[in-house]
Amino acid sequence: MTLLESKPAPTDLLQGPVHEDRWLDVFRKWLPQRYGIAPGWVIDSFGGRSELLKLIIFDAMATPAVHQKPLQRLIPIETTLAVFSPSLSMEEGDIARAARQAASVRGLRRAVMGPPSAAVYATTVIAGILALRSDGDLTSADDLAPRLPRLESERLDCGLALRQGAFDAFDRNLRIMNHAGALTYFLFRLLNKLQSCACPYAVNWQAYAETLDARRVAVGDVGRAHIPQGGYSTPC
Repeated sequence: MTLLESKPAPTDLLQGPVHEDRWLDVFRKWLPQRYGIAPGWVIDSFGGRSELLKLIIFDAMATPAVHQKPLQRLIPIETTLAVFSPSLSMEEGDIARAARQAASVRGLRRAVMGPPSAAVYATTVIAGILALRSDGDLTSADDLAPRLPRLESERLDCGLALRQGAFDAFDRNLRIMNHAGALTYFLFRLLNKLQSCACPYAVNWQAYAETLDARRVAVGDVGRAHIPQGGYSTPC
């Protein structure tokens, strides 16, 4: 049995009604267990919070199970590796939404050991878009490039239109795969990129503790803290 035969066919997981959970299933089944996959918000120790994200990839070994809602997690920016915006199509509005969400994450600051002024913006977080189809052909970089965001904070590093193909710019050169193996190609290219993005930042948990109002944190199940709505503010 080959490596590809040993895993469920990714396209089988996307049959039937399309919703975000299907994409969560694909990533959870295909990525190694060291990578956590969840919807939720990315937060920083300065009180900043991203937009609500449908799919976050993070370092599972370094991220506590902190939930704001039962199925939505709060992920520290220091352990966040990638964020994705799932949608039915890859049209102009969908690309704009994915870019906006990417910027909301990259505007957060990673605290490093030392004074607050030593914090760095999370510009290296991978961002992408996932869709069933694209409103344009994924046949050439020249056709696709004008449709992608130009601002660095809104950069989309990769994308997948399941019925048409995949793209990535992990090496700063736009690559396109538009044949039947595009999904598998996309997942392996993403995995290769994730391996080079192991988070080098030690999480300053004390900074997070000082941000929270301890009187408003109610401890629930073992390993889970419930943060009330408004516990974190949106980025300034």
